[in-house]
Amino acid sequence: MMTHRKIYSSIYSSIGMDKEYVLPILNGCDFFADIGFSVLTQRCLVSVNEKNMLIMHDLLRDMGREIVRAQSPNNPGRRSRLWIPEEVGDILRRNMGTEAIQGMAINLLKVNDMKVDVNVFCKLQNLRLLQLNHVKLGGGCEYLLRKLTWLCWHGFPLSFIPDGLYGENLVAIDMRYSNLRQVKNSKFLLQLKFLNLSHSHYLSRTPDFSRLPHLEKLKLKDCRSLVEVHHSIGYLDSLVLVNFKDCKQLMRLPSSFWKLKSIEILYLSGCSKFDELPEDLGDLESLTILHADDTAIRQVPSTIVKLKNLKDLSLCGCKGSTSATFPSRLMSWFLPRKSPNPPNLLPPSFHGLNRLTSLLLSDCNLSDDALPRDLGSLPSLTKLELDRNSFQSLPAGLSSLLRLKSLRLDDNTRLQTIPALPRNLDVLHALNCTSLERLSDISVASRIRLLYIANCPKLIEVPGLDKSRSVTHIDMEGCYDISNTFKNSMHKGCISGLLLPGNEIPALFNYKNEGASILFKLPKFNGRNLKGMNVCIVCSSHLEKKQTKSITIKLTNHTKGFTKDCRKVAVNLVKSCEDYLYQGHISNKSFQLDSEDEVELIVDCGNTMTVKKNGVYLVYEQDEARLKAKRGLDNDDGEGSSCDNLSQAKRLRFETSQQSVEENMDVA
Repeated sequence: MMTHRKIYSSIYSSIGMDKEYVLPILNGCDFFADIGFSVLTQRCLVSVNEKNMLIMHDLLRDMGREIVRAQSPNNPGRRSRLWIPEEVGDILRRNMGTEAIQGMAINLLKVNDMKVDVNVFCKLQNLRLLQLNHVKLGGGCEYLLRKLTWLCWHGFPLSFIPDGLYGENLVAIDMRYSNLRQVKNSKFLLQLKFLNLSHSHYLSRTPDFSRLPHLEKLKLKDCRSLVEVHHSIGYLDSLVLVNFKDCKQLMRLPSSFWKLKSIEILYLSGCSKFDELPEDLGDLESLTILHADDTAIRQVPSTIVKLKNLKDLSLCGCKGSTSATFPSRLMSWFLPRKSPNPPNLLPPSFHGLNRLTSLLLSDCNLSDDALPRDLGSLPSLTKLELDRNSFQSLPAGLSSLLRLKSLRLDDNTRLQTIPALPRNLDVLHALNCTSLERLSDISVASRIRLLYIANCPKLIEVPGLDKSRSVTHIDMEGCYDISNTFKNSMHKGCISGLLLPGNEIPALFNYKNEGASILFKLPKFNGRNLKGMNVCIVCSSHLEKKQTKSITIKLTNHTKGFTKDCRKVAVNLVKSCEDYLYQGHISNKSFQLDSEDEVELIVDCGNTMTVKKNGVYLVYEQDEARLKAKRGLDNDDGEGSSCDNLSQAKRLRFETSQQSVEENMDVA
């Protein structure tokens, strides 16, 4: 019971941290954290969210704090945990610490005047958990904190770590944003599992890892001066994660690193001078994630197919050749080239990467022959990004990617055709493909919901779209050559989001008005059931760059006396001198509109768009057999629906003949 209380008193101050990070630290405090955490979870005192972060209700957190405060209501220095900045600051300044203190945390801003004396630690010999973010230290630390398990000191002010902070029980060191220039540990830290020195801009070399034999996670992100990784990193048999992201001076890793069998995650993105993945890459048999975006890597070795556990590969921004400096370009002018063509970035085959789920190859200058012909041989692939490349066509085997959900082809200005799509595809992005002329039959991708093909000016139509029953959002803004027949078929469809070029509400819309609102009276339904309404607006944007904004439609039924907001719809908007049409569909299930109800719609686009015109088109349920005959879906069991032109309507407050409805439906 006492152990559970100790864990509870420690966990409430660890809320928001990764469970796999916290539990080893608490185990280092001899709390038997795995068992204790299980008990606390069963009692609903703590839980874990989908990101594996510890979460706790605010009332339970406050209860834990009150338990600690009750240990010594009038003397904070005799409590086991300290977290209130004023109390921690007072104890540090006045050197009032006692052996009762086991945990101390203060998280200051980067700019502050707080400075502590080196003797402050002499009375804190039972200290296990220490967080002193951005606290200045006056000198070294002569007093060894033997029981220290967690050391978190962001903005550590010294250029080295004093020996006194190298406690033999340390499990985690977190010194992000430090002034460290070197890390010379004279002691063996046998318990250390986590070392995070990210954003230490003056650190040029890693420590000797032979004294950290059980290290599991190494994070050196944005260490801009780092040029050398100690060869002893190859001795770390427990190392599973390495993060060198944005270490811009780092050119390579020692050969011993590539022999590690334990590495699961490797981040090299932003290492702009890192130029080689060796053949030994295939020996990292446990590797699941490899990110090497914006590096100088020229070629991925063919041995990558030996990585049977690889799930996530990202090489965005790798151009297949190094970014040449002026001297190297000058030499190339005078010396003959050894090879007429630069090597392909990708290996000739992906066969063997059976667990790969995400492949990101944006901005890699890939041409038609640079993509492996067996791209379709990746049975687990769900996400493929090929934005900003140089190919004119894609491999025909793309349709074999039966698990692919998301395909991105944005800004491929030379792409002319898109081959048959995988049948389970959910989202297709092909924005700004200015040479795109043809799409394959969309209906083959029977589950596709979102279609983004804006600014493809040569595209005339999207074959099979009229047969698709899954598409809910289409963005075709800037596709100026699409036919009127195609436009009309889209306007009649029950699509929740449609962006098209245009500055007039289509003629088939029965109710039209200027501005962002419209008031009208529904006609007699004559036995038909109202499925919903298509709402169309003519609008222009005021954005400086592409943004995603929401459109909200408010519906008021004046006959029944209620007002409801429709579901917000996210729309990708760009600054444009041209007007465009947005169309959304409102289902009648939520509003239960009846014959001859007086209805008012107001479109709210915030301050990012101006709504110039709007219109409404009524959508009625149809006989299922008639719909199947129209769409040629005789073998489909789904519910049928389509749109009928309004045959009878009454203009609000005016009597009109049925023949003049279309001409005179400008609403009040």
